[in-house]
Amino acid sequence: MAFTPTQKFKNLLSKSRRALVVFGRDNDIDEIACALAWKHFLTKQNIKTEIAADNFSAPKNMKFLPGMENIKTAMPSSQKFTVKVDISKIKLGGLNYDIKNDWLNIHINPKEGTITKNDLRAAHADLSFDFIISLNAPDLQSLGKIFLNNAELFYRTQIINIDPSLENEGYGQINFTDATAVSVCESSFKIMDEINEKTIDKNISACLLSGLIGKTKSFKTSNVTPSALQIASRLVDYGADREKIIKNLYRNKNISVFKLLGHILQNLQSDPEKKLVWAKISKEDFLNAGADENGIKEIIDELINQSPDAKAAFLLFEPVKNRSVNAVHCLFRAEPPFDALAMTRQFNSFGNKKTAFFTMEGTTLDEAEKEILRIIKR
Repeated sequence: MAFTPTQKFKNLLSKSRRALVVFGRDNDIDEIACALAWKHFLTKQNIKTEIAADNFSAPKNMKFLPGMENIKTAMPSSQKFTVKVDISKIKLGGLNYDIKNDWLNIHINPKEGTITKNDLRAAHADLSFDFIISLNAPDLQSLGKIFLNNAELFYRTQIINIDPSLENEGYGQINFTDATAVSVCESSFKIMDEINEKTIDKNISACLLSGLIGKTKSFKTSNVTPSALQIASRLVDYGADREKIIKNLYRNKNISVFKLLGHILQNLQSDPEKKLVWAKISKEDFLNAGADENGIKEIIDELINQSPDAKAAFLLFEPVKNRSVNAVHCLFRAEPPFDALAMTRQFNSFGNKKTAFFTMEGTTLDEAEKEILRIIKR
């Protein structure tokens, strides 16, 4: 009898002790909240869980969620170095260590007998993960450096691929690619509910509902389904505080982001024929609004929302943190049938079909705008 993906995953969980949860560079509310939910869920299954995402920066409006501080920007260490000593011919009297000039000195004091170099062994002990959960990643490359710098680990570890998008390549050993789900949090709830409904507590439900609300703009997007609304209701029953989530996600936005957004909307440019909108943000614009680059993702979402006919949008902005750098960053967002990564590949972009990012060195905003439009429109 063939097992369902959930049954396979449940069987894997019963034999696992260490897991890794990863998501792409897009870092949107849905996948961040989902990663936290999985960490809480797996921890309750006695599975030590790490979360890693390339280029991750904790959004200020999500810091109310439990465990946000545990998300790492690089792969956690998967090895330890072990020194072994054969003490079968001695009686151990004492053991201590100290560090001098960046050297670790281990002192072994035999009570009887002697230790020679032939009694010593040293080796790397592999602590690779039992499985990896990949969220909202249509392919492994969209995970950025988390995958690119650790490809061997991914190829020798079972991958649980959870991504409700039609573009997903089905690269996991276990794939959950339900395209009817509006968010990866909805997909994940269905999996958790089938594995062990009783495990879903207040923290897990708060994370999952946050992802659902963030993905659907508080259930205002056109793709909201009865299933998503029913799951939201169940998450509230499990303890998720809907008002608290909405207050943190939407009502506590920094005034500087609104100022910057207002400036951008006043200077928004578009090409209706190409279904394209774009805007430029200079260092002075950031300074005048009292804002920084952390609000860029929110702003480009607003550009798409404010331009319902647009299928692609991009933001050009000068780096704020390093004002001496002569460069322009670009965040490019595309909706189907367009492919953000394919459209910007000439600029050595990274990301996925929905969102791509790249930097143009030694140029100005106007020059970058002209070159990008030339390539994109072509």
